[in-house]
Amino acid sequence: KETFHTIKGEVVTEKLVQLYPDRFMWVSTHISGVNMYSQFIYEIIPEGEGSRLDFTAIHIEHRKPLSEKRFEVFAAKLLSYDSDVWKNLAKTMEKELKS
Repeated sequence: KETFHTIKGEVVTEKLVQLYPDRFMWVSTHISGVNMYSQFIYEIIPEGEGSRLDFTAIHIEHRKPLSEKRFEVFAAKLLSYDSDVWKNLAKTMEKELKS
């Protein structure tokens, strides 16, 4: 279960997370909430002296259909939000590894 706060109040979702440690990969599937059946695939790929995170999303919204323009704006916001979350996590992990 994941709980977060929004302007409209508290939102609770449930996710099923499958781990694939031999591939440094995990899959998160929403099993409740407005994003039910959305699926997110994360895989850490060794690259040179470091690594990169490959992220694939199948994002489903249970709401009224959006116009093409509003859909493009919504998709850009999701991309920006997800990127920011992962950048912040990477910075935090780097700080913790250095200490």
